[in-house]
Amino acid sequence: MEGVPSRLTPVAWTACAYLTGRPPTHEKGGTMTDFAINSAGPRTFFLSGELDMSTAPLMETAIAPALAMGGPVTLDLSDLAFIDSSGVGSIVRSLRALPSGCIVLHGVRSAAQRVIQIMGVDQASANLHVIPCAVPV
Repeated sequence: MEGVPSRLTPVAWTACAYLTGRPPTHEKGGTMTDFAINSAGPRTFFLSGELDMSTAPLMETAIAPALAMGGPVTLDLSDLAFIDSSGVGSIVRSLRALPSGCIVLHGVRSAAQRVIQIMGVDQASANLHVIPCAVPV
């Protein structure tokens, strides 16, 4: 897989949904949702693209086996271009499904951090750890 370090294992969850049925354009209605998740072991996942209502179920399904084992589970969000309240909600649902341990959100960029803070998720649970991204874009 191009652009993915060789130590990562694709979890086989990639979504590319053309909302208009055609490839994306710069015209109105030419939007596309793009999401991928790769694993670097049983409890570490790298998310990229957009985590929203159309892709959140993919993330939940991909990390379910790791959640069943208990935490910590690490979600690296440094390549996530977009997250909305549905995406954050899926992380909260995953946290609730975790029988023990915690979820670590690593590499959280400022836009994602704002959504997480607005929703109050970062303060809602002692089992969710948000680590901001220190690498400039």
